[in-house]
Amino acid sequence: MDDTLDEVIINSASTINRLEQLVQERCWESVLAHLQTKQGCEDARKRNSNTGELLYHDLAFYYHAPFHIIEALVKAYPEGILEPDTSRNQIRYPIETAVAGTKDETANMVFNLFVETNPKCLDNCAVSFIYAAFQECDTEVLKLMIQTNPNFLYKKDSKYSKFGLPIHGACSMGMCQKIDILLTFDPSQAQLVDEDSKMLPLHRACLPFDMDSIFNIETFKRLIEAFPQAAKEKDVKGRLPLHYACDAALYRPDNQNFVSELLKIYPQAAHIRDNRKNLPLHCMQQHFAYGEDSFDLRIEKQLIVLIETYPDALLHSNGENQLVLGSLAKSRCPLHQVWHIAGSLCTHAFICVTCKSLQPLYHMSFDLPALVENFMDCPLDCTTNESDMQDGELAGIILYYTFEALSQANHGLDSKSNLPSSDNVVRPCLPDDNNYSTFKTTLLHKLAYCSKFCAQEHMRCAVEQYALKNHHHFCQADNNGNLPLHLVCCAPTPLILVGVHNRSFGEKTEASLVETFLTPYMEAASKTNHLGKTPLDILMETNSELSELNIKSWHGVELLVNANPTEANKLFTKDKLCPFMLAAIGKQASLSCTFSMLLSFILVQNLDDLQTTKIVTRSKSKVFHRND
Repeated sequence: MDDTLDEVIINSASTINRLEQLVQERCWESVLAHLQTKQGCEDARKRNSNTGELLYHDLAFYYHAPFHIIEALVKAYPEGILEPDTSRNQIRYPIETAVAGTKDETANMVFNLFVETNPKCLDNCAVSFIYAAFQECDTEVLKLMIQTNPNFLYKKDSKYSKFGLPIHGACSMGMCQKIDILLTFDPSQAQLVDEDSKMLPLHRACLPFDMDSIFNIETFKRLIEAFPQAAKEKDVKGRLPLHYACDAALYRPDNQNFVSELLKIYPQAAHIRDNRKNLPLHCMQQHFAYGEDSFDLRIEKQLIVLIETYPDALLHSNGENQLVLGSLAKSRCPLHQVWHIAGSLCTHAFICVTCKSLQPLYHMSFDLPALVENFMDCPLDCTTNESDMQDGELAGIILYYTFEALSQANHGLDSKSNLPSSDNVVRPCLPDDNNYSTFKTTLLHKLAYCSKFCAQEHMRCAVEQYALKNHHHFCQADNNGNLPLHLVCCAPTPLILVGVHNRSFGEKTEASLVETFLTPYMEAASKTNHLGKTPLDILMETNSELSELNIKSWHGVELLVNANPTEANKLFTKDKLCPFMLAAIGKQASLSCTFSMLLSFILVQNLDDLQTTKIVTRSKSKVFHRND
């Protein structure tokens, strides 16, 4: 082929110029030399006879050509940068084709070359191209884009609608250097709202698009400083930035404590629920994986600051009626400080349940035998222990605060509290003027009083183990003269905080507890506390709080009467009836218990006095007395 020819005939219908020929042959050094000639500059201006395209519009050229060849084309024909490609359905400009065709390592260089050569090359480009270029370019190119065409910062591309404006996309993907550049150019970027999601940049920064992204904490602070009001603004889901920060807490390293930064500017955010009725703490609650060794320790600092800021959040259930402490116990959270802060700031949360969330102690009941084995004589409220949790230790911490909460509840709750102060919380065996904080109780006393908060099978195993290790605690009284059996007879049931819940404590369960604590020391049934109350007195008074004759655990009463037969002839309720009489009447009547306690009643009577004994029967609303 004669290299001196300006055009080469391919067939009768088309010809290509010398520049196109060299490009097709990928003779790049020859292309460079040709573009530096007058003829080469003329060839660069010529369109392909078939497609009508300039070399600027050839995607394959950018894919194969080295950067210095592209640079030579721009020098030979700089005006071509503005020439659109109209050969397709959609008009496309050279810079769009060039960036699409070049490899990653040269894309920024090509973009920079085109913009520096003629800044107007971006004026008519599709918004989608500008947005894509924004995501892919380096900071120097971004500065150049802002300098030449800042309007793109305020345009939303329909193809990238989920990212919002460029500032929203940058925050979602953790492009911190670009965020800094945007805020330097225009601090009001922090106030731009995505119309669809109603999210501000601060919302997006708290909810990363890529969970592996690292968001610079200084950039985050700068976003807050640019528009502090953003911490108070809700999006379309009713969520504050704090909700999203708690959502993503698991994915943030320790040096990215967004939760603390947001609470500094707006502590009240911890009190606000989203449209799904979740507080920010509940958003973090979703990360409490259930099972041994499954709790993620990375959320410790952020969890603590949330509880410290709004402790009463522990009393509120989430949108699924789950309480935080119940979830923490279910996940076996091994963080000492979290439990002690919760216990010191919101003790009542340990005794609250909902219809879908059980009390913390119930979830840790399986560890009660280990508690007895390892921590019988150890303080359970030690707040300085930061070592790994030992077997039984978490159950002990929860037991400690559960007992404290019940002790406080016995003396009434603050009138502003939303917790009930009645039902089985009151301990009739304790003097009203007693200071609960001075109780000298053993671990066994605490187990007894909190027994209805535990799974009964685990409680039984723990008490049996206790009897083998330290039997004398069953006959040891606290400062009020209460043995463990006294306390189990007035043990309260969990407070129902939210929802409808079956508050009854089944006959078998209560009787089982009485039997569990009575068996190791049968004599306890005859012992009185400082108020002169026996365990039976307490059991009858506690049950009769709800209804005079609504005694649900007659087998428990039967056990106490059989252990101390002299109590068979005691009179209870305002009608002054013996236990066997009460057991024979009402919806809760028990025939077997009636005869068992009647036998005990007969055994303790003086037969000479039987003729004067008053037998009481009830017929509708009348009470008749007769002498036998």
